[in-house]
Formats: sequence, structure tokens, C-alpha cells
Amino acid sequence: MWVILNLGISGLIHAFAVGREVLVWPGILLLLFSFQSREALGYGDSWLMLALEMWIPWTELSQVFLGGIVLAAAAGICSGKKEIPLVPFLAAVYLVREYV
Repeated sequence: MWVILNLGISGLIHAFAVGREVLVWPGILLLLFSFQSREALGYGDSWLMLALEMWIPWTELSQVFLGGIVLAAAAGICSGKKEIPLVPFLAAVYLVREYV
């Protein structure tokens, strides 16, 4: 969790330094959803999305989030598992979007 905290703090400092507007409400909504749903979406996933909002504009991050959800759902259906970590799928979608 310290890595995510450092990512968020350094991203916030960077955003203020370059004068980029930061939207925190989508990440806060995800945290509230995590709490309300008793971690159907894990707290770690929600905190990571909040930290990434400091670095990546929400328009791009929302595409990564939706793509990660779709991939995670497909993996869950194929494997039969009910709980799947979202972070690896977010990373895969982000890397494909950026480098392919």
C-alpha cells in the first residue's frame, strides 16, 4: 500500500508543478463503491485508481478502467473464479493502449 501512496503523492506534486487539473471524485466514488459493496471492487484497486488519477487524465484512465473490467470479467468467466484482482488487467490494457 505504501507504493500506491507514494505514487499518489508524487503524482499530486507533479500535477501541481506542471499546472494540470486533477479530478479526484472518480477515485473517491470507487472507494465508496468498495466500501458499500463490501469489497466487490477491492480497496487496493480503488486506491490505485485514485493514485493514477494524479498522473493520467481521467478520460484516458476511464478507458483503461473499463477495458480492465472487461478483461477481468472475461478471465473470471473462463476460469470460473468469483474473485479476480483487477490491477493486472488494468496494467495490460494500459500497456497495450500506450505501446501497441
